[in-house]
Amino acid sequence: NIPVKKEQDKNCKVESKKISGNTVTYRVVCKEKDGTYVTTGTITYKGDTFTGNTEVKTPDGMQIKQKMSGKWIGKCK
Repeated sequence: NIPVKKEQDKNCKVESKKISGNTVTYRVVCKEKDGTYVTTGTITYKGDTFTGNTEVKTPDGMQIKQKMSGKWIGKCK
């Protein structure tokens, strides 16, 4: 799944989502008052773990890059 808030942001749209094997690739575009934000990323799942990369391009030209990893530890209580 693409990591997004449960309540969808009305200014954001998932423009593309591709699932290939255990990897999800996505692009989300958010149109805000100060301009357009473009987020692209990939997440690869392996058993109960995942790794991924995300890049956000801001209206002022800044690029924010993140690496992420996680592990399923059980249901929320």
